[in-house]
Amino acid sequence: MLVELAVVAVAAAIGAAVLKRPRPKPFVPDDPRVAKVQAMHRQIREAVTSLGLEPVMVDQLVQVDGIVAGYRDLAAEEKRLGAYRRSNPSALVEKEITTLEGRLAHSEASTREMVEENLSILKLRLGKLEQIDRTHDALKAQLAMLEDTVRLVLDQTLTASSPAELAVDFRRLTRTIAATDEALAETRALLPEKTRNH
Repeated sequence: MLVELAVVAVAAAIGAAVLKRPRPKPFVPDDPRVAKVQAMHRQIREAVTSLGLEPVMVDQLVQVDGIVAGYRDLAAEEKRLGAYRRSNPSALVEKEITTLEGRLAHSEASTREMVEENLSILKLRLGKLEQIDRTHDALKAQLAMLEDTVRLVLDQTLTASSPAELAVDFRRLTRTIAATDEALAETRALLPEKTRNH
């Protein structure tokens, strides 16, 4: 009986603590670039709604939603790759290669094979880091293109007075979304999830 009363008391205390816990705040992106694109996205939706064009622009709005979601995902990947680059600069590996090449020239036969193997590993690592550098640069260019696309849609939406004036090219939006998905897949393959936080 005492055990049951203790369990009830603990459950009541936990319930009270849960009720007193502050409600979670709405999601606010920690990346100012994402916040800017999301603000433009809201402006697009507000402009379309105020013009009464929402029913005829469903497909375009869905595509803009996809571009904004892709931007958010790419920005997160770009941030991860940037952090990885900063913590693993290719210049340090290049310096190690130069040092080992100098040591290889003066190494004795007993250690020469190990130095050669280490040199081979460092060269492979440098190649991977250079690939990460190129991918990171490509992601930054992709983000700029996505932001410009959202800006174009916003400009067209703010200046349009009818659906005919909204000349957003569906094919361009579709290609942009496909390019974004491809860039995300390539980045995720290059730096798998388990290594992204190192």
